[in-house]
Amino acid sequence: MGPFRVRNDGEQVVRNPWTWNRNLREPSRTFSTFLSQIANIIYLDAPAGVGYSYYNATRKVFNDDEVAQDNFDALKLWFTKFPERKGNELYVMGESYGGTYVPMLSAKITEASDVFPNFKGMLIGNGCVDDKINFNTNINYQYYHAVVDER
Repeated sequence: MGPFRVRNDGEQVVRNPWTWNRNLREPSRTFSTFLSQIANIIYLDAPAGVGYSYYNATRKVFNDDEVAQDNFDALKLWFTKFPERKGNELYVMGESYGGTYVPMLSAKITEASDVFPNFKGMLIGNGCVDDKINFNTNINYQYYHAVVDER
């Protein structure tokens, strides 16, 4: 996706010939100008401490409300550090359990429209929304795609 990718040895990043950012010129000397040339997506691990993120606080257990607030605070801090990005359209996206996190974060963003004036919407891919809904729609999906039959 981005202009760089991690080499197979995991030690360095190299230019990505398949980047979505075809207009990348030589990187600027200032970080914020460099970001404006390449960054269109922010990846946010949730809850903090999973994936590639780290977390140095004592809290080890999270509930969905705390995760939504942490994500909101992280996004707000990012826009505080990079105010030139406030003009960009903002979409919140997620997959899997993001089916829970994304709507909760989007609700917080909508309530704070003065902080996030360009929030445009949310997208969820293969979202885990509710056990009953997920189970029932999975059966229909499998039936209509000939994975299972009436028996």
